[in-house]
Amino acid sequence: MKTQTRLNRFYSSARNICVVISSCGAIFATNLLAQESSSQRYFEYQDAAQYSHLLWQSTLKDPISIELKAIKNFSGIPIDERDEDETYFYHGKLPTVMNAIYADAFRASRLFNPVSSNGDYRVELILDSYKLPFDYAPDDTWWQALHDDADRWLQTVPHTYVKLSVKLTSGRKKLKSWMDSVEMTLSNCDLNASPQPATYANNNNELARKYLATTPGQTFLAATNFLILQMLERLNEEPLTGKVEKIYGQEVYITSDSASFVEGKLVDVYLEHEISGTAPFPAGQLKIIKTMQNRAIAYPVSLRADHIKPDDWVALSPPVPMSQPKSKFIAANQCAPVHTASVES
Repeated sequence: MKTQTRLNRFYSSARNICVVISSCGAIFATNLLAQESSSQRYFEYQDAAQYSHLLWQSTLKDPISIELKAIKNFSGIPIDERDEDETYFYHGKLPTVMNAIYADAFRASRLFNPVSSNGDYRVELILDSYKLPFDYAPDDTWWQALHDDADRWLQTVPHTYVKLSVKLTSGRKKLKSWMDSVEMTLSNCDLNASPQPATYANNNNELARKYLATTPGQTFLAATNFLILQMLERLNEEPLTGKVEKIYGQEVYITSDSASFVEGKLVDVYLEHEISGTAPFPAGQLKIIKTMQNRAIAYPVSLRADHIKPDDWVALSPPVPMSQPKSKFIAANQCAPVHTASVES
């Protein structure tokens, strides 16, 4: 009983600490974080650091195509083309590579595929606030004159604060507009020696590696990863859809890019309107009578076939919940909190 009590106490606090067993690395199950993520919108220090490297699992699902808009910046610090040393990013302009990092975070999930056009949904990332560890220095000449002192300053680096928002809107698939925000604070003690690596699209980007070796870069990445998890949670609430392809007499041919049909099942049909979009309430039901993988033939049950048109929608079964990623944190600095697990018999 004594041993079990200690174990329970340890696991309940594991979210806030770096657990060390023969090393200073730790891996936490993100579903522990997700228990609070639906209500919590501010994370700091070790709580925030757990989002700087998510270990996503391989999946058989086809990725969701998304159109990513360039970051909308309200921080007061311009996003500029920079090729500087790591120390610059503690008090200089923001690098345009932020756009590549945020797109790469979506790719890393294996559940999203950024495309230039005709995506299932559109995503816009908004940088509401960005507080650098040191006062923002807009004058590069000033930065170059004090470059020699930077190493001395960075021995005691203050924290970085970021507030990010994400806006999700319809693309090829209809969706009620959705928006979420998060605030993240990281100190130099929470710097991850193993930030989330780039995918194939950006693995040769040296500037991205430099930026992600800093607390400003990791704070931005952690906030982005949190919002990706929230987006997945939101999209998982949406039922899958099929589209009416054509109508022959009483036979309605429907197809779906993301789901299979089940013979004998009743499905709701939603009418598509040119002005208002998809109707909020079903117009009636169809009964699936024949299936061919992601295609099916259905008969109207509670409406007439001549009321249905191509491009109307049918609602299918909701998607299967995704498996949660894990979080990897390896302390880059000795000031990170370290606790060793021990069990007494």
